Amino acid sequence: MRAPNLALGLASLVLSVAFWIYVQSQRVETFDETVELPLQVYGLNPDYSILRTPKAKISVTANGTVADIIKFRAQLADAINSGKAPSLGLIAVLDLSAARPEDEETEYPVRLPRNDVTRQAGIRFKNSPDLPVVVVYRSRRRIPIQIETENIPEGFGVSMATLEPKDMFVGGPKRDLERVDHASGRVNLGDYKPGRTYPVTLKAVDKDGLEIKTVSLEATSVIYTPILSIAAPEKSVLIDVVFKPGTRPAPGYRLK
Repeated sequence: MRAPNLALGLASLVLSVAFWIYVQSQRVETFDETVELPLQVYGLNPDYSILRTPKAKISVTANGTVADIIKFRAQLADAINSGKAPSLGLIAVLDLSAARPEDEETEYPVRLPRNDVTRQAGIRFKNSPDLPVVVVYRSRRRIPIQIETENIPEGFGVSMATLEPKDMFVGGPKRDLERVDHASGRVNLGDYKPGRTYPVTLKAVDKDGLEIKTVSLEATSVIYTPILSIAAPEKSVLIDVVFKPGTRPAPGYRLK
């Protein structure tokens, strides 16, 4: 009875070794390689623009066999040259649908080709980067700044003042931008001391002083530095008016 058991054991060993050899033969080493994908901007509000346009391509890390990566690069090059890269899904998309105008760079997500596209090519992407961009209003213009003062110490007046920044730009939809007259702010000088500076919050207003909330100032405040001097007292004076001989009032007017 031992012979059959021995034969069965030997057969199992041979099959195990053969299966191991088969599995090892099917294993193919993969590598990480950098590939460049065309970059397309998507979803940006038509009233906005990008201050510094991103590069036309973005570098991403792809993982696959040497053969698959070479094949993917050739497929990508053919798609770009034929103009079919977007329709084939062989692009990276910078999604700016949630972008709003900001004073500084903000990172927005980049969508890479879909899984079905990469599976067909035999590769996978290992990273999905975010890109920093600055979004601004497409329409903008320079406007004056008007600061209203209150509680000036008695007997004094503002002889001069400086603003930082001096220039103010406003951006927004064109139809609303046309209504903006100036940037308005108010400052309380009740605690004035020589050399003191005052941060003043600004808002964009129309000619009637009504705030326009659909536009955005590129700086929401300025630093106001006033110089006060003693105000000259008001008094009434009498003056003599002498008319040149032969002259007379303009038509429709007369002297009392």
